[in-house]
Amino acid sequence: MIETPVLIVGCGPAGLNLALNLAALDTPCLLIDEAPSTRTVPAGSGNSSRSMESYRRLGVSDLVRRQGLPEGHSTDVVFVTRVNGYELSRVKLPPVNRRPLPDDPETRLTPEPLHRGNQIYIEAAIAKHLQTLPGTDIRFGWRLVAFEPAADHVTATIEEVASGRGE
Repeated sequence: MIETPVLIVGCGPAGLNLALNLAALDTPCLLIDEAPSTRTVPAGSGNSSRSMESYRRLGVSDLVRRQGLPEGHSTDVVFVTRVNGYELSRVKLPPVNRRPLPDDPETRLTPEPLHRGNQIYIEAAIAKHLQTLPGTDIRFGWRLVAFEPAADHVTATIEEVASGRGE
């Protein structure tokens, strides 16, 4: 039997960020996800200033920024007729690893400007970081099969997908 104050079902952005916040509050948690690992197909690629400020407060903004494109790589948004076709328009953006200088207009609004980095890399880095934190247990390949609320607790049954073993 496992006892934990918080069970998080799903190791996507919301579940991982909830676990980061709980770790900052010294609250143990168990995260489960029936996938064998964090996602492996491209997903979101933008992190707003508010998300980056949250990552900064939780001590992982530098970790997240390292998951972007290589230094100096263009992050422009380009509209084209096809991949090797005619360019219709371009939104110029600074390279992902360029940190604004103190006199940069963007830093007048926030100490953590937006960041372009694909979710598959950021989720994997955050999950790896969470696994090093005391009180945080992440189990990929596990799913929630039942739960029963009581007045002062919830009894949940989780199952390892590959073996069918339950806890």
